[in-house]
Amino acid sequence: MTGSFDDWSESWEKPKKYEGSQIPEVQKRIQEVLSLWNKPLPSSWIRQKWRHIQKIGYRRGDKNSLKPKSEHLLEKRLFDIPSWLVTGLGEKVAFLPVLNAVSLSNQNPKQREIDVLGILKFPNRSIACSAEMKGASTNSAWFAVVENLQHLKLIQHQALDFLPCESPFDDLRNLAWSKTWGMVLAPPPFFNSKGQKKNSFRDAKELIKCIKQELKVTILLACFPDKAQASIKVLFRPD
Repeated sequence: MTGSFDDWSESWEKPKKYEGSQIPEVQKRIQEVLSLWNKPLPSSWIRQKWRHIQKIGYRRGDKNSLKPKSEHLLEKRLFDIPSWLVTGLGEKVAFLPVLNAVSLSNQNPKQREIDVLGILKFPNRSIACSAEMKGASTNSAWFAVVENLQHLKLIQHQALDFLPCESPFDDLRNLAWSKTWGMVLAPPPFFNSKGQKKNSFRDAKELIKCIKQELKVTILLACFPDKAQASIKVLFRPD
């Protein structure tokens, strides 16, 4: 593909943004998103140096801030527990958060960053999972799914050896990046508040089904629990 990484990254902005309570031209937007996935990546985007990843766990600069972003508060809580029970997938599954704030390219403008890169552990297999964390009042499920898909495009084409050599990363290193799943993880109001949030949740489910059918990529919509619970509930899966 000719053009810069910035141009490629910017091209994902239009189909995920909208105003009002309803997404205009949903089916047209779905086709635009699928087309973006099928376009080849620009050249020379892969990050060669990963010095910013020195350890597992929460690693944002606002760890001790009095007013961190709502998504960052959720990330902190997520990393407080090394293994989360995941319900709604039809079998016993655990989610293990491993890496936080993973910048995916060697570009600064239009950089893309995975909030949490972890592992979904099924009884007979393990799958890498890119989790997009959202606070209750942030954008919408549709926006988050498109954002998550863009991240999956990058991680699925990332070199297998980008992780540091230390043993905490071994479980991730042994997984197939090309099979990475996505997950939008947010509190209940992000999905069920009246108006834009609830409408977006409905349309995001249709988008996820088309992504699975056409691209063979799995994205989950999942509910982050309140402090009285220690499990993640999958609200929607494409199959």
